[in-house]
Amino acid sequence: MFEAAIVGFRPEKFDTEAAAMQYVAGQPTCPNEVRPWVRKVNRLAGEKHFLVIAGRPTPDREHSI
Repeated sequence: MFEAAIVGFRPEKFDTEAAAMQYVAGQPTCPNEVRPWVRKVNRLAGEKHFLVIAGRPTPDREHSI
């Protein structure tokens, strides 16, 4: 399960990472805001919580987008 949020809206839930990434793709960012973001809700030990922050992939996921 994944959650994603864009500027001005509450987080939405998605069954797949691909659907969550599509939801935030091309969305604007604004100063002092962390949206759009994508996070994995049910993660395994050692997995990062956030996959995208402020419209950019987290450092270990730069190749994913």
